[in-house]
Amino acid sequence: MNFDFRLLVMKDGIKLLSPNDKEVAITFYEKYIQKTKGRFLEIAINPQKPLFHNSDNKIDKLTLTNEELNTSRNHVLVEKKESGSIYKATTNQFSLPYLYDVILIPFGGILSVGDRKIAIGVLKSICDSLKTGGEIIIDLFSQNELYLNKQDENIENADGDLTLFESRVLEIDFFQQKVNYLLSLENWQEGKLVNKERKLQPFIWFGMKEFKLALERVGFSEVELIGDYLHTNEKSYSESKVFTFVAKKA
Repeated sequence: MNFDFRLLVMKDGIKLLSPNDKEVAITFYEKYIQKTKGRFLEIAINPQKPLFHNSDNKIDKLTLTNEELNTSRNHVLVEKKESGSIYKATTNQFSLPYLYDVILIPFGGILSVGDRKIAIGVLKSICDSLKTGGEIIIDLFSQNELYLNKQDENIENADGDLTLFESRVLEIDFFQQKVNYLLSLENWQEGKLVNKERKLQPFIWFGMKEFKLALERVGFSEVELIGDYLHTNEKSYSESKVFTFVAKKA
């Protein structure tokens, strides 16, 4: 996969996911949705938008934010529809009115929390929100540009529209395993700038074995690792950009 998953923290980043990459990911996720007879929850973190907002399957959605909610409860019901309920909660702590059979955090969303302690707390809250034997499906993406002022530029040109995405490393904290980026997204149509977005965004990182241990510590077992939604052979992991962990609540 060639997609830069940091782009997904931008307002319309999900629209720039290539049809091929999106199809590979959704086909992988839907395999779990189709076999789930109980409740399914998708979690989007910070500005990420739910991946299955137009799905025909009944899926609850939860948006986690670093902002405090104006409520004493651990969640807010935003909307209730036949296709599933939509909730909002803070990353610090959340609980929902139901226990789920499967909970999904796609496309490395957990890394955009920006704080390792809070991220592990999110994993614990997810475990508490699953039925015994329920599954978590969670993605990490590899980050291999860990030096200051590293700058990447991606350009997409289709049907006369131009999209320019830039990322620049501003700060690296090797002790906290956190990188601060300056991200910039521009959309051009017929030679005119129609949208521009810039933001400072922290991402944390985990080693793959470290993340497996973190899952086991908060209450998961039978942890399986898949590279780029396809590979389960360790020899293929070095070529992978996305690492999906599937684990069961013990």
